[in-house]
Amino acid sequence: MHFPAKYCLLGAALLHCLISFGQSEPIQGELGHTGNGRLSILQIHPDSIPRISILFRAEKADGQPYFGLSKSAMTVEENSKACKVLSLKPLSEGMPISVNMVLDHSGSMLTDVNEFIRLGINPYLLPFDERGQPVFPDAYTPPIKHAKQSVRRFIENLDGAKDKIGLVGFTSTVDVRIEPTNNKTLLNKTLDNINADSATAFYDALMVALQNFQPDYSLKVIVALTDGMDNSSVFTYSDVVDLAKEKDIPIYVVGLGDVYTDSLNLLAQATDGQFFYAKSANLLDSTYQLIQNRIKAFYELTYESPSLLDSDSLRQIFIGFLAADSSMLYDKQLLRLNPTLRKRIAEIALEQERLRQQNNLLTLAGFLSVSMLGAGLVFFAFKPRKKKSKSEIQVYPNPADTQTTVQINPEDLPGQLSIISMQGNQIFEQSVAHPAIKIDTGSWPSGTYSLNFTAANGAAFQTSLLIQH
Repeated sequence: MHFPAKYCLLGAALLHCLISFGQSEPIQGELGHTGNGRLSILQIHPDSIPRISILFRAEKADGQPYFGLSKSAMTVEENSKACKVLSLKPLSEGMPISVNMVLDHSGSMLTDVNEFIRLGINPYLLPFDERGQPVFPDAYTPPIKHAKQSVRRFIENLDGAKDKIGLVGFTSTVDVRIEPTNNKTLLNKTLDNINADSATAFYDALMVALQNFQPDYSLKVIVALTDGMDNSSVFTYSDVVDLAKEKDIPIYVVGLGDVYTDSLNLLAQATDGQFFYAKSANLLDSTYQLIQNRIKAFYELTYESPSLLDSDSLRQIFIGFLAADSSMLYDKQLLRLNPTLRKRIAEIALEQERLRQQNNLLTLAGFLSVSMLGAGLVFFAFKPRKKKSKSEIQVYPNPADTQTTVQINPEDLPGQLSIISMQGNQIFEQSVAHPAIKIDTGSWPSGTYSLNFTAANGAAFQTSLLIQH
């Protein structure tokens, strides 16, 4: 259904009368938001299993975010087994963020009844231009202009090196769609061409926004503005909530003016987002800034899974921490491993078993060597000998990911170090004159490698290294 701007003004005039004569306590002109103290898991990324990454948001009882959380404060369990927390960092430190901005530019976005009252404007007396658009006094700024200015500032604060913003605009249909990008010129030019007109298809716009993200490794968030009740959508509230939960995308909803705050709040909470209310359009800038700060306060936690059993395809993840009042803020979520990840787990378990067997063989070989040496000492016990220190090479960390360190007994230096893959390919060789040597392994395929060190005096030593990414 199409509603020209002049009919929206007539509706605003009627609402003007109702507010002027029928409301006993006006709404306060301040920002409002909902939310209790809680921790919410937003996304789980098991692609680097046994290292699993969790994106979460932590809020105080008043809805303010928790800043400065430390790794030592976090508790992580997987199927009730304690897990080692490897890292914890705010997302703003490095992880890319993709935001889809959903903008209501229906006809009602021309009218701000509270501003009409404040400025003494009678909507019935407004003239219209040749396009049917109302001509407002210079002192009046319509909500659509405030909204576009606020979105522009949101875009300007974008970290173009890693973050992206998309744009979805709607009236009675979704008529603007730009995938998340760091092209600020394109986004601002598109905003310039958006005008207010027609009805409200809020749910349809959210469905488009949920499918407007690129399949990349980024935190995905929707920030959606509406100033009225949905009256034109094909999709429903349930459709939006189900798809948001399926994709693990929180929706931050901004309600402007005369909106059904309860239903918008339920939508935000059902998708692990938040609801913000602005009585007047001149509060939108502060609202968007608040949302942007909240998004930057999200965390990424990485832990090491204690299970390498591919049969554990369904795992319950628990994370939490003690709040200032000693209460535990936590969340739980089920993680279902797909066949590809289960295969990877089986491969890692096999590699670790190979490493264990190799270490056992090396231990056995060392024992036999010592035994033979002991037998030889029986025959030469009468000869005086100097005591020789133990010669060995050590590797840490082992297993390793992007870097490992090889430690060599100083008495065996100098020498030659070589590393050979399980396929028999020599991938590293270097002369060694110092006891410790750091080796970058980030580009090496996951698997087991043989480290061989030959000292200048002819002594040779060997150990194994497991690479896991």
